[in-house]
Amino acid sequence: MTTFMVMVVMAAIPAAGYAVGPRYDIVELPTIGVAPNLPRSINNHGVIVGELSLPSGRQGYVFEAGQLRELDRLPNKSDSVAYDVNDLGQIVGSSGDRAVIWEPGQPARALFDTVPPAEAIAINDQGVVTGREDNAFVFTPPSTLRRIGTLGGSYSVASDINNLGEVVGVTRDSSQSDRAFTWNTAQGFRNIGTADIYSSANAVNDRSQVAGVSTGGSEQAFVWEAATGMRNLGRPLWAGGVPTGINNRGVIVGSSLGGTFIWQRGWEMQDLNALLPEGSNWDLVTANAINDAGQIVGTAFNDAGNLVAYLMTPQSLIPEPEVIAHTDFAEPSPGARTFTPSAAQRELGFATTVIDNGGQLPMAGVANNTAIPPSQHFVVQSVNSTTTFADVDLTSWQSVRVSLIMNVKLATYEAGDFIRAFVTDGTNTIDLVNLEGANTANDPLERRSNHLFITYSADIPDEWTHARLVVATSSSAAAGAERFEIDNVVFGGIAIPEPSTSSLALISVAFVGIARVACRGRDGWHGWLNPPVPCPEQALHSRKPWSHHSRTSLD
Repeated sequence: MTTFMVMVVMAAIPAAGYAVGPRYDIVELPTIGVAPNLPRSINNHGVIVGELSLPSGRQGYVFEAGQLRELDRLPNKSDSVAYDVNDLGQIVGSSGDRAVIWEPGQPARALFDTVPPAEAIAINDQGVVTGREDNAFVFTPPSTLRRIGTLGGSYSVASDINNLGEVVGVTRDSSQSDRAFTWNTAQGFRNIGTADIYSSANAVNDRSQVAGVSTGGSEQAFVWEAATGMRNLGRPLWAGGVPTGINNRGVIVGSSLGGTFIWQRGWEMQDLNALLPEGSNWDLVTANAINDAGQIVGTAFNDAGNLVAYLMTPQSLIPEPEVIAHTDFAEPSPGARTFTPSAAQRELGFATTVIDNGGQLPMAGVANNTAIPPSQHFVVQSVNSTTTFADVDLTSWQSVRVSLIMNVKLATYEAGDFIRAFVTDGTNTIDLVNLEGANTANDPLERRSNHLFITYSADIPDEWTHARLVVATSSSAAAGAERFEIDNVVFGGIAIPEPSTSSLALISVAFVGIARVACRGRDGWHGWLNPPVPCPEQALHSRKPWSHHSRTSLD
């Protein structure tokens, strides 16, 4: 009897390729009657906690397995609020003026007795709780309460705690200025704020990445790491952004006066509304938390125009984007108009041509940034200029996005003044931003001025094999020093997997030590299996098999 074995190994090629950032499905969370629902946290099992605004007062709840359940209150207390839930299902919040915990299957229990009002804000998977009474506290079960104090000022408030026991929040220093902080038992307080009006650390993940906000006339989101310090994330176009959550992939969500945003290194800041399904009429108002699966909770106006709570879930998990090329203008020397990186340097090179038109205080080049946080950036003031960045090879990348952050300084911009940033492959161009002056109080340039750094970006077609960024400016400078500040230029995308046997859709057939492969070559089909599959060299013709512009076909 002849025996044989057939083995089929195919690559998992999606029906539709990757967009720049995952698309999300959105569902409305239930409530009681018409009570407003404010979701505050979601754990890695999809359990959501928050509060309902009932006629009888604030009511904490948990939403799990498709069911909303009200949380009980402490005796003689008129309300309850649930702020956080860990992966063990322990919930913390407040009831009346007491910090409370709800253990699975147990009624509300006060964490400790205290004279001032107290709230439990966050809990990690070890059951360690942080929150505030007069100042921030850390509670370690079963009964150890530690009041962590301040940086010399009048108060502190804790916002989050990670599984390393690191606490983040805001405290006043000895000058009574509000400063973002981190704290742990070994090192105590660490001031991570800057010399601005206000800074606050709002969330921390298990990689010790901190998301927060600084202000200096306008809110500016940041991410902080011990090794690199504070990084300016820019801000959404419509208004200042306040980060509210960060997961262990480093993905940040937040809210502003005009909408919601998501930030991820490589793709940088994006409007969350733009990632909803096509044709959606939802209008997101807040994004309050994100878990490691990328699920997001917040509030929004639904299709009917009602303000409701929502749960957003990525339609598919995709690889994390990577930084392909970037510059924060940290490596060039101050004043540099041209930069060619050495072998040891990592930032993107650039070259600038300048025409001095006799304007006030003309300059073009790398300069110190006094905004938030302090750093070097590229400045163009009262001159005509073109800055061309080095060419970026994209042959190994897909779903590529290029972005920068830019501050248009307050000035009077006349007709003929402009700034344009665009990306080109030498034949085609795509604008990131194109603003012109008109000598009116509401022209496009003046509308963007005095709002600190705004994020501008463009998605690059997957057919492009290379791209370069160009920034062009013109300034008549007849009415003062017209100034553009540019920072954080980033090309980011998803690396194309290396071809392998499993990704070439090979079918191997073994007959007692004899193997044959059926495939379609340039001169027709070879082998005898039905249906046949492409030969390896044929399958490799698609440069970007998982892109949303082109993908390998198996038929």
